[in-house]
Amino acid sequence: MDYKVLQNIEPYNDIWYKSCFYHAFFPVINHFDKSILPFILNDFFVYMLNTNNNYQSLTLDCLGIRNEEDILKSIGIHVQCIKSSADIARDLISAIDCESPVNIHIDSYYESIRSDVYKKVHCPHVLLIFGYNKLEKYFHAVEHRYRESVLFEKRTISYSDIVDSYNGYIKNYHKATRHPTFMKYSLNICRHDKKKLSCTFDIWIRDYINNILRKELEITQGLNNIKYYSESIKNIFFDISALNLNVDNLLDNLNKIVNYKNAQRYTLLKAFKPEPEIILLLESIISCWSFVRGIIGKYKFSGIYDVKSFSLSIEKIIRIYSLEQEYYDKLFSFYKKQGSDIYA
Repeated sequence: MDYKVLQNIEPYNDIWYKSCFYHAFFPVINHFDKSILPFILNDFFVYMLNTNNNYQSLTLDCLGIRNEEDILKSIGIHVQCIKSSADIARDLISAIDCESPVNIHIDSYYESIRSDVYKKVHCPHVLLIFGYNKLEKYFHAVEHRYRESVLFEKRTISYSDIVDSYNGYIKNYHKATRHPTFMKYSLNICRHDKKKLSCTFDIWIRDYINNILRKELEITQGLNNIKYYSESIKNIFFDISALNLNVDNLLDNLNKIVNYKNAQRYTLLKAFKPEPEIILLLESIISCWSFVRGIIGKYKFSGIYDVKSFSLSIEKIIRIYSLEQEYYDKLFSFYKKQGSDIYA
C-alpha cells in the first residue's frame, strides 16, 4: 500500500490540557469512540513549594489517582509501549497498516515545519501519527505551529524529519527518562477483557468523588503553601537582580498553575453541574493568577519594572489564598452532597 490515513482523527483543542502528550493522546481516545472523561477525572491538583535559589517557588502539581494504562484497559483500548524503535518509519507504517494510531516522542529541534524551534532550540515533544504516503515520503500528524500555541492541526511531516526528530529524542532525552517512546493503540476485542469493562458515566463519577474526598486533607493543607509563597516571593519581586535571575522559572510555574486551574474548571463543567458560585470562585482564582503571570511576562519581554504592579501582584496572591479556601470549602461540600445522592 502506497498511502493510508486513519479516519476519525481530529485534533483536541477544547483547552490546553496539562501537556502536549494529551493533545496527541486524547484524539486517539476519540478515534476509538471512547470518552476522555476517565482520564480527566483521574487528576487532582495540590499546591507545592520547592526551594529555588533564595526563595520558595510555588507550583501546582497534578497527581494521578490511577495508572493511565489501567484506565485504557477499563475502556477497552490496548496500548503497546516500546522503549525505542530501531526503524521508526517502518514501525509507524506497520502500525498504521494495522489500523493503530501511534504516539511518539520527538525532539522538535529537527522538525522543519516548526520554525519556532527548528535548528534553534531542543524541545521534547509528543506527536500523534495517523497516516503515511510512501510515494511522497511523508507522515500525517497532529501538531501545533509553535510552542505556546494551543491550536493543534492536521499536518504532514517528511519521513526524514520524523526519523531525525525521533532519533534526536532518543539521543538527547531518552537516557534521562527511560520511558517508552513509541505507543501503539488498538481496540481490545478480547472477550475476557470485555467482561471487565466498567466505563459507565456513573461509575467514573462515583470513583472520582470517593478518591477526591480521600485527598481532601492533602489538597486543603497545600493551600497554606500559597500563604508562605506570598511572603517568600517579596524577596524576588522587589529585588531586580533576583527577579532577573528567576523570571523564567517564575513564568514557567505561573503558566503551569493557570493551565492546571483551567483544567480543573474544564473537569467540573464536563463532568458535573456545580453551583455557579463555585465556578465564579474558580474563575476569580484563574483571573488573579493570570494577572500575576501577565505582570511577570510583561517584565520579561519589556524589561520595564513597575513597583506598583508587583505590589499589586502580592495583593493578588494573598487574595488567591482566601479565594482558594472558600472555593475548596464549597467544592468539597458539593462533592459530599453528590456522593450522598449517588448512594441514596
